[in-house]
Amino acid sequence: MLHRLIKKKRYLFTALAGAAAVLIAAVYFAAGGNAVKVEKATVEYRDVKDTYTEEGTVSFGDSYQIISEVSGAVKELAVRENDLVQKGDLLYRIDDSAYIYLKSQAENALESYRAKREQSRFGQLMTAAPTEYLASLSQELAAARAAMQTAATAYEAARSLYAAGDIARVEFEKISAEYKNASARYEQTKARSDESTRYLEELKNKGMTEEELNRQFYDSESRQLDAMISDQETTIAHLEEEISKCEVHSDRDGRITEFPVSSLSGVQQGQVTAVLQATEDAGAETDVLTTIAPYLYPGAPAEGRISLRGADEVYPFVVTDIYDFAAKGVSALGLDEYRVHIRAVLPENADPAVREQLLKREGYGVDLTFTLFEGKHVLTVPSGAVFSQNGGDYVFAIEDKRAVRRQVRILHRAAGEIVLDEEKSEVHDGDTVINRVDSEGIYEGARIK
Repeated sequence: MLHRLIKKKRYLFTALAGAAAVLIAAVYFAAGGNAVKVEKATVEYRDVKDTYTEEGTVSFGDSYQIISEVSGAVKELAVRENDLVQKGDLLYRIDDSAYIYLKSQAENALESYRAKREQSRFGQLMTAAPTEYLASLSQELAAARAAMQTAATAYEAARSLYAAGDIARVEFEKISAEYKNASARYEQTKARSDESTRYLEELKNKGMTEEELNRQFYDSESRQLDAMISDQETTIAHLEEEISKCEVHSDRDGRITEFPVSSLSGVQQGQVTAVLQATEDAGAETDVLTTIAPYLYPGAPAEGRISLRGADEVYPFVVTDIYDFAAKGVSALGLDEYRVHIRAVLPENADPAVREQLLKREGYGVDLTFTLFEGKHVLTVPSGAVFSQNGGDYVFAIEDKRAVRRQVRILHRAAGEIVLDEEKSEVHDGDTVINRVDSEGIYEGARIK
């Protein structure tokens, strides 16, 4: 009897224990006992500005050679090496006396030809005989030949004296110009005489009357004189241009980095007289990773910061040049990397004081910060909440304590957060998502603790 009672109590205890286990299990699962513990995040609107900073160097762009377009003695220096100049500033002057003398000679010849043209017209009215004109022209030719011979003798003597260093270059060039001018005057007079004689013979052979002969002859002479006048006018215009080139001005803002003309007594046409580094494109250069280059474009804003003792200097820049190729390099960790060269300059409306300050920092190191993305009140989610799958981007939203996959469209990946295209994403402001989707046990429909 006692044995049966003990056995009955044992069965009752076992049953109660089993019921308790079932009850505990039910409570456990109802409370999420098999749920995955995750970190939550919220989809929300934020102001986002993503930047990238790289070390660079302040630079003024390309250098330009200033080449003399005329020859002559150096008359005046208006600047010195390392000076800052502005477009239009006088750099130096070349002695223009030889060109002025040649111009004066050409002007005298021009007046002479104009007078002869009037004389020819008057002679035509007076019906003077062509033979008389030819006689006068022959005398003029003889005088021109004598003048040329005299000038040639003086030129040969001056050349010897100049080679020996007994006369100045300016004096030699003046004598040389006189010889060239006398030679040109002789050749022109000889051409007129030969052409007039030939033309007169042609007209006589045609059997023309004296009246017809006079008219044809003077018409021809008038055309010759018109051509000579035109030639002298062209010569004068050319000399005036040469005289203007004796004053050399800067054609851009810049710094004189080399000034060889300062040590010369005279220059030759085609000689380099100065080197100017342009400052109108004052800015900075750097190399950025190929992963950053696609975010940049001409006109993109940038900020330059030069660290000095006391206070940093900050400059506004805009990107102007992005090279089309990448150069291979080695990172600080010894790994291969590819970088693209970037140039940024001060904007055209930059404060003149800021520009003047930067012009003193050529070659300084500068930290260039580029704005890769800037958005106001844009939809964002932490970077750790987004994962890629089958060519798309997704997040796990938490709905009814379960993980629900939602597709998103990414506008920009910033450090620590991702900007979403609100219209093409399946999440909205205020939605709760799983922040670390790489945690184990997260899948579509997983229970979330």
